[in-house]
Amino acid sequence: MNEREPVIDASPLIHLARAGKHGLLHELFGVVMVPDAVADEVLKDQKDAAATQLTSGAWLQRVAVKNPDELSSWNLGPGETAVIAHALHTGCLAIIDDRAASRCCKALGVRTMGTLAVVLNGARFGLIDDPLSALEEVRAAGMWLADAVFVQALDIARQIKRER
Repeated sequence: MNEREPVIDASPLIHLARAGKHGLLHELFGVVMVPDAVADEVLKDQKDAAATQLTSGAWLQRVAVKNPDELSSWNLGPGETAVIAHALHTGCLAIIDDRAASRCCKALGVRTMGTLAVVLNGARFGLIDDPLSALEEVRAAGMWLADAVFVQALDIARQIKRER
């Protein structure tokens, strides 16, 4: 995949870490940028798998981000705002799940990828043997998904398995 240093929001980082799939980020992208606002959110629960990864994974690099004024009207959380600001400034991919933040990204021309896409791309590149189980694990790790979205992701996962 080799995207250049994407920036990640708390939700994808937390859900992938809790499902034991956080290594996909490193395997797909190498270094992943984590804005300070996102790191602060993740580190609130020091015992969480994402907090452990953030403090021990050298490939997760914290970055200070100045939020531009044009994002204030979107009323997003500090983590989402910082992710989008960094992506706007650098032109990198934003790994983000929040629907309002995704709409903001689309309006501003920021490329995005969500947690499910990380898992499915991991399967496409042969990093996951069973994408169906991987999707189930992410959902079981607490990621809320509409049933229709989850069924669509499972259909894509089945197609990937057939293509191998």
